[in-house]
Amino acid sequence: MKNKILGISSISFALLFKLVIIHIFGTVFAYEVYGKITKLGDGYQPAYFAGFTGSIFDSTYITHAIYYIIGSVLPGYLAPMLLGIIIAILIWNAFKDVYIFINNKLFWICNLFPHFLVWTGSSSKEQITIICGLIIINFSTKYIFLKKKINFEIILVIFSLFILFIIRPNYFLIYLSVFLSSLLLKDLPQFYKNLSINTFIILLLIFIIFIFSLFLLNKNFIDLYFINWMKQVEISFLVYDTASSNRHEIIWYDIYSFLFNSIWGVPQGLIGPTLLEIIKKPIQIPIFLEGIVYLYVLCYLNFKLFKICFISNFLKYHLVLYLIVTLIVLFISYPYLIFNPGSALRYKQTFHPILFFFPLLILGNFKKNFR
Repeated sequence: MKNKILGISSISFALLFKLVIIHIFGTVFAYEVYGKITKLGDGYQPAYFAGFTGSIFDSTYITHAIYYIIGSVLPGYLAPMLLGIIIAILIWNAFKDVYIFINNKLFWICNLFPHFLVWTGSSSKEQITIICGLIIINFSTKYIFLKKKINFEIILVIFSLFILFIIRPNYFLIYLSVFLSSLLLKDLPQFYKNLSINTFIILLLIFIIFIFSLFLLNKNFIDLYFINWMKQVEISFLVYDTASSNRHEIIWYDIYSFLFNSIWGVPQGLIGPTLLEIIKKPIQIPIFLEGIVYLYVLCYLNFKLFKICFISNFLKYHLVLYLIVTLIVLFISYPYLIFNPGSALRYKQTFHPILFFFPLLILGNFKKNFR
C-alpha cells in the first residue's frame, strides 16, 4: 500500500512539492535576478496597477485589475508568487495520474525552461493566460480519454477561453480548437473512425489547398491586408527607441514576403536571438541555447504525436487537427516573435501549455489507457 500525505500518495505529493518549490524560485529569480538585468515589463506593487482605467474587454484593464486585487492583500511580489503557485498546482493536477507513464526527464525539461519559470513567476499577461491554458488543456485531455459527463468545470473552461480571447486573441484559436475537438470528435460515426489516416490527411490537404487558392484569387486584397497588418505589428515594436535588440532590416512587400520570411521567422521566433546576434552580444548565449533545446523538444513531441496518428483511430482526428492548427497559429503569429527577440521570449510562453504540456498529457494518457 502506498504511503499517503494529506490524502495524496507520496509520489504525487513529491511531484506537487517540487513544482511549488520551482515556481516559488521562479518568482524570486524573476525579481531578484532577471529583473535587475533586463526589463520584466510589469511591476508588482498595487500602486502600479491602480492607475489604469478602461473597459472590461480591455486586456490591460483585466490584467491590472487582477494584480491590483491580489496585490492589495499580498505585499511585494507575493501576488505573482501566489499565481505562480496556482500554476504549479494546475500542472500537478493535470499530470498526477499520468506522471509515471511519461518520460520524467522530458517532463522536467518542459517545466524548467528558465524563461517559462520567469514568466510564470512575474506579474504579466503571460502568467494569466498560462493559467487559462492549463485549465483548458486539462479539461480537454481528460474529456478525450475519460468517459465523463460535462459538469460545472466547463464554465471555468469557457471563462478561461474568454480571458484568453481578450488578452491574447492571436493565440486563442489553438486553445479553442483543442477544446472543441475534445467535445465534438469523441463520438464520430464508425465510417470516419475506419477512414485511414493517409486518406484523411490527403483530404485535409486538398481542402487547405482549395482555401489557399481562393486567397490567391484575391491577391490584391490579401497583399493590402498583410502589408497593413505587418506595418502595425512592426511599429508596435520599433516605436520603442530604447529597445536595443529591435530588428529594423525586415522588409515586407506582399503576401509572398510573408510566406518567404516565415521559412526563417517561425523557427527563429521560437529560438529568440540569431547566431549573429549572440556573437555581437555574448550575454545572449544562454538564451540562444535554451531556444535550441526549446525547438528540439517541440519537434520531438510533435513527432511522437504524429506517430500515434498512425496507431490510434481513436486519436487520429484530434491529433491531426491539433498539429495542423498548431502549424497555422505559429505561422500566423510569427511576426510577433521576430521584430524583437526579447519580446519573443515573453510572448511564446503563452503557447507553453498547448505546445508542451498538452502533447505530454496525450502521450501519458495514451500509454496509460492503451498499453
